[in-house]
Amino acid sequence: TDRRAWYHIRGTRVIYRTFWALFGLEALTTILAYSKVGALSASDGEQRWRRPLLVLVTQALIFCDCVWLGMPFAYLTLWILPLFTVTMYLLTLRVIAEHQTEAYALVGSDAFSRTVEHPLIRTLQPSMLGRFLLGSMNFFYHHEHHLLPGVPYSRLPAMHRALRERGYYDVHCAALGEGYGRTIARLVFPSHLSRG
Repeated sequence: TDRRAWYHIRGTRVIYRTFWALFGLEALTTILAYSKVGALSASDGEQRWRRPLLVLVTQALIFCDCVWLGMPFAYLTLWILPLFTVTMYLLTLRVIAEHQTEAYALVGSDAFSRTVEHPLIRTLQPSMLGRFLLGSMNFFYHHEHHLLPGVPYSRLPAMHRALRERGYYDVHCAALGEGYGRTIARLVFPSHLSRG
């Protein structure tokens, strides 16, 4: 699970995480995590540089594609700039809403090392705005995606309907959440959880 799923956003901490993402610090953290050569032990030899090299080659290919299309600044404005603005913020909110348990929200601190016996993977039922901003391409059917990753995104709604008709979510009710906004609100204000 993405480390962002365990970001603590309870109470005023959500303001900290908002500024962290909107001022590009989340993007820097992510870039450093992907380019960290010390992540693998020194005995891994050639493998030590594999991930940073793959990231560098991928970025170079994207940039070359923009240049070939005659729009070299498209790389900056459509790829790099969004990472340092709202894109990482929306991605972080999506990951938190789809994975963070309500019990974890009550912990009140980032607990990256905490082991979770049954990690939550939640399917959400977003509004049209939530679908547009956070769950495009049926990605809000996150639980279904994790149950059978090979199912094309266009078929996830049918899979979701089949699971509902068979009573799957009656048994696994924690795996079916509300919209993104309500789910985030429940994680920011977990004291309201017991009141429903």
